[in-house]
Amino acid sequence: MSAWDGGAGVGDLGQSSVAVVVSLYNPPSEIVERCISWAQKIGPVIAVDDGSPNPATRQVLDALAAAGVTVLVNSRNSGIAHTLNVGILRALHTANPQWILTMDQDSELDDGYLEAARASLPAETSHRVGMLCASIIGDIPLPLIRSHARGVEVREPIQSGMLMSTSMLRAVGLFDEPMFIDAVDTVVS
Repeated sequence: MSAWDGGAGVGDLGQSSVAVVVSLYNPPSEIVERCISWAQKIGPVIAVDDGSPNPATRQVLDALAAAGVTVLVNSRNSGIAHTLNVGILRALHTANPQWILTMDQDSELDDGYLEAARASLPAETSHRVGMLCASIIGDIPLPLIRSHARGVEVREPIQSGMLMSTSMLRAVGLFDEPMFIDAVDTVVS
């Protein structure tokens, strides 16, 4: 793993309540606009490329770095869990956020997503919540474990759009790197 040599966007991110970690693989150019929007609306953005072989990736990474996004590059494809862990560790060490929001390169957030997530946290229990995720993707509700006064518990959370408290990450640890994309969200080691 290395920091992108574009120069801009690498360094101290300052302190924010939420840092965004986005995983990249042969990223489309549209990710630049998304990352700029997330940085403006949410907080610092760390984009981690998972060893993309497409030569056009360099232009996208250069544009991200020029926009002030912290860009890191895995030297080879190491999987989604490793890629997210690289970004989370950078965020923890440089931005010191209270929450990490993980995103995929092809995901978008609805307006009000973070406000709705925050509103779902009763003040008296917010310090005990480890992660929040969407209960509806597009128009499709996710299968539930149970519903209660504090919200709902989904059977299979998805990592894109997942808010994880940094206190949970420090207590429990990072993603289990041998897991593949469809198990990384739900399997606890």
